Amino acid sequence: MMGWGDRRALGAVMDVAVWLRSLGLEQYEAAFRENEISEQALPSLTAEDLKEIGVGPVGHRRTLLEAIAALRADASTKVPSSEVSPQSSTASAHPEDRAERRQVTDASNETEVARLKRKLREAREQQAATSEVLQIVSSSPGDLQPVFAAMLEKAVRICDAKFGNIHRWDGEALHLLAAHNTPADFAEVRSRSPFRVGPQTPTGRMLATKTVVHITDLAADAAYIEEGFQ
Repeated sequence: MMGWGDRRALGAVMDVAVWLRSLGLEQYEAAFRENEISEQALPSLTAEDLKEIGVGPVGHRRTLLEAIAALRADASTKVPSSEVSPQSSTASAHPEDRAERRQVTDASNETEVARLKRKLREAREQQAATSEVLQIVSSSPGDLQPVFAAMLEKAVRICDAKFGNIHRWDGEALHLLAAHNTPADFAEVRSRSPFRVGPQTPTGRMLATKTVVHITDLAADAAYIEEGFQ
């Protein structure tokens, strides 16, 4: 019997573990293996499936879904030579070959429909969150704390995050303004006094570039560790 990375799928031999590593998502190898996600199962995975097996962050699920769609698209335009007879490229291709290609195309179309539905759902969630925050803004003139709390709660929910914080940057240090589901001890330490970050830490890089900094495994980030977990 062939192992997890030895089965045939999408017209070619592919190792799921190697595929995950190529996406920078090797931390999910164990989850895919434990749930017996083989190459044959990849085309039918949905966002809900990925969430169920432990792929939490929205960004990771998007990366996986887009990679799966790319595999399907590639399979729909290319049939491996080891599985095709010389006559299969002609109009008289074997009915089973045509049926298989049709199934791959149908699966690709289903993925596109699912992607569009997901984008529509996410857009509606963002619009609803924005509307709720604006209502709080209008009902709390001069009091920003409820506004910060609402913004943070919506952001944490939309991003599937476990907790979140809002800080104010005064040019030298960060001041904690709001926290949502943040571990109590951590929130207390941050609220005692402003804290400074090193330029190479994730937070320091974010402040310098004014762009989102995404770290797959923050605990393994060298600058994060060296600078004292900032």
